[in-house]
Amino acid sequence: MMNKPLVRVALLGLSAYVLFLLITLPAALVMPKRLPGGAQLQGVNGSIWTGQADGLVWRGQNLGRVEWRFAPFALLRARLGVRFKLKGPELQASGEFLQPWFSKRPEFSGLDLDMDTALSGRLDLPLRIDGDLRAHFEYASWPADGAPNVTGTAQWTDAVAKNPVALRLGAVQADFQPGNAGQGVKLTLQGGDLSGQGSANVDAKANYKLDMNLAAHTAEARELLGLMGHSDARDSLRIDRSGDLRPLLRMAGM
Repeated sequence: MMNKPLVRVALLGLSAYVLFLLITLPAALVMPKRLPGGAQLQGVNGSIWTGQADGLVWRGQNLGRVEWRFAPFALLRARLGVRFKLKGPELQASGEFLQPWFSKRPEFSGLDLDMDTALSGRLDLPLRIDGDLRAHFEYASWPADGAPNVTGTAQWTDAVAKNPVALRLGAVQADFQPGNAGQGVKLTLQGGDLSGQGSANVDAKANYKLDMNLAAHTAEARELLGLMGHSDARDSLRIDRSGDLRPLLRMAGM
């Protein structure tokens, strides 16, 4: 008769051995060639346990050097995880990268970002901006069959939008919180050519709804409000719009 406790010990030992082999394999053999959004790691060295890459390349630009260390406690949540740091001249990031065992979509936990937004020009993004962008996300993921799930705050200081009209936006803050209807965002602008506040929501099909009140304080801002819609005598405008984010996401390589 089979000894069940002995079988459990043997299976546990085998699982630990397989895990040991996995995390000590050369990272170049284990790490995916392409990351979400079309990003790529180049010059990969070390192992899953601890390693580094000479560059994280996205849209033809090297964003910086990446270092990582295995996060063993992620296994308790059915995830393979690493703690990482990205260091580049215009972008620094750190946090925990998590790959669920039963999903192709990665997750991020404790993610901190600090970006010089002049990088948007080099990346040829649809919106050209300037200023300093800092963000902290307790959690972030975007399932293939669901709405984005992001909890955290982003702050954009000395904010400048360069197109379609050049505008100083001052301080911009976005507070992210998921809800029953999808991903919610509360927006605040103050201290620039435009001020205002409002909210946005993105559902599982990447459809958005934006409800925001804006006030213009300069001739350039009044011109923009005129392009966006009819503003009242106090140079203010309420935006109540909805649409599809998928074309914009495709342009950004996501």
